[in-house]
Amino acid sequence: MKNLIQIDPIAVKDKRDVVKALTILEKIGIVRMSEKEKETYLTDNTRQINNNFMIQEDDDGFRIQSHYLGHGISMKNLEEQIDEIINKYPNICEKVKEIKNKQEEIINEIENIKKEFTKEIQIKNENLKTVEDSLTIIFLKE
Repeated sequence: MKNLIQIDPIAVKDKRDVVKALTILEKIGIVRMSEKEKETYLTDNTRQINNNFMIQEDDDGFRIQSHYLGHGISMKNLEEQIDEIINKYPNICEKVKEIKNKQEEIINEIENIKKEFTKEIQIKNENLKTVEDSLTIIFLKE
């Protein structure tokens, strides 16, 4: 499923940029890490970032990628765009939450309908097998 907010790759030079980008995105309701997770991420020496890109995933998350054909959004540009969105739509976070909740509601409703139809199809298949078995009038066997 497509993300509600589509984001081009973001150019990040180090882990501080990753955290900064995530903090900027929180302003419009995209929360990926808690403050504690950010601190842990910054102090984790096993993960190194050196002029990489944050690529948006289909689940609204991000992955870090070292190569990308094209240019990423700079931190300055990202911040300017987010500030512009907030100025135009001050209640964007509430609207995004509202849409995501409705989306989740609809997905759950579809899953329930699928389960009901699956049960109904199984019952009909069993009934059909019973009817097919009763239609046999001659059974030749060795």
